[in-house]
Amino acid sequence: MNPDAFTKKLYIPRNFEGKPNKRELAVLRKLEDELSNDLHFVGLVPHGSTVAGYSTLNSDLDVIAMHDCWEPEGEGKYVVKMLDTAKKITLKTGVPIHLVPTNVNIIKTQELNYLDGFDREKKLFEIVHILGVLTRLAIGGKVEQYRKAYIVWLKGLSVEKRKTIKTDLLALLFKRDDQSVAKRSQRIKDPEELTTILDERKDMWEKRVAKIWGL
Repeated sequence: MNPDAFTKKLYIPRNFEGKPNKRELAVLRKLEDELSNDLHFVGLVPHGSTVAGYSTLNSDLDVIAMHDCWEPEGEGKYVVKMLDTAKKITLKTGVPIHLVPTNVNIIKTQELNYLDGFDREKKLFEIVHILGVLTRLAIGGKVEQYRKAYIVWLKGLSVEKRKTIKTDLLALLFKRDDQSVAKRSQRIKDPEELTTILDERKDMWEKRVAKIWGL
């Protein structure tokens, strides 16, 4: 991540008062440490107020937990295990963790070969969502491994299909930012400054999508 993303308020790991979210970031590392003991674990993506500069003392620590489980029953058990781990850490630290499990299994891309029509579009949307998660700032020892796996898949697509995925991916990332405008405005009072930051975040996403995925 470019350090400018922090100095320009594109990422702000601070609370509503402008103080660093040291406690929340320490809890994030604790969560990573606990979950990394399982082979299914891939990485964590912090999002929401903790990294956007408008968290308060009562804000949740919003985290996307990436994992790789192909067998549905096994995935269900692992998701329960992740959620239990988050609850235990919340009880110990007092920091409420809102954990969103996301399966980033690369086999999802192979399923496209056996689908058509609405089912294919639905599966493709799911894959674009995974790319969106992997595009974000993330921690975890396997994150780069999974990015590389999806890069290989993308390189095997036609130019036209890659352009479509890029358009859909950027639209998804931009939409997430648009949904946070109301809360961001509580931290950034100047409308012009807020507009500038949102425009710069669009530029940031375009650069990250190009750098990570070659799109």
